[in-house]
Amino acid sequence: MSQELRQRTAAAATSTRNSIMNVVGALSDTNDDDAVVLGVGLAASDMIKSSPLQHGVALKLRVPLFFSVLPTPLQNLVMTWGCLSWLRPTWYQRYLILIGSFLYKFKTQSAATPKGTPLSLEKIESDLLLSPAQQQADDMAVAFSLLPPGYDSIFTVSTFGKKHYYAVASREEALSWVNTLRQQRQETITRSMGHAANMPYPKAWAYFDSLGRSLQKSKQRIKEKVEQHNMREMELADMPRGYYG
Repeated sequence: MSQELRQRTAAAATSTRNSIMNVVGALSDTNDDDAVVLGVGLAASDMIKSSPLQHGVALKLRVPLFFSVLPTPLQNLVMTWGCLSWLRPTWYQRYLILIGSFLYKFKTQSAATPKGTPLSLEKIESDLLLSPAQQQADDMAVAFSLLPPGYDSIFTVSTFGKKHYYAVASREEALSWVNTLRQQRQETITRSMGHAANMPYPKAWAYFDSLGRSLQKSKQRIKEKVEQHNMREMELADMPRGYYG
């Protein structure tokens, strides 16, 4: 049964990956803004030289979709059965940079482009999981036991409909991230309302913000086109075939 489930999950992942590649390939043949290489100009090293508000190594929790929809008893089963380890959440190292109006995630400190979509500070909430009791009450508490040595504090960054988990080496570091994210969120909102004349906003930050917004829009367009592509595929699959259907 687990082998069949693995095959179905792999097939779904392959189908989604192929859809994305098809859409990106189609975009590259047009004059659309998405035709540029995504993330060019947003190198981590350039951001670090531009005095970001905060930056550093963190672990990001990646949760398989199948795992996230399981009830807690079945999640515990997945965590204990070795044959289902491929379904477990995994912590991946990332390099976070908070600069201007966005939080960027990079694979390494020397990466040339960000991973995923930049998180707009105006639209996020950040929290610190302070105590073991708070951690145990969290939806992903079962995954916290997988933290590698040297990482013992977790903070979250929540966007509409999704919560991102990051682990760092100490409570002080996690608290620093949360406080800085909250403060910069308020400053970003104030700046967008035109009431931030006295707030520091270097030209380099404005440059990165412009590229960050462009990357965000490009990612959203690709997502929408992938969804449209998948919808057409489903409609074609449901159409009757042959004279007798």
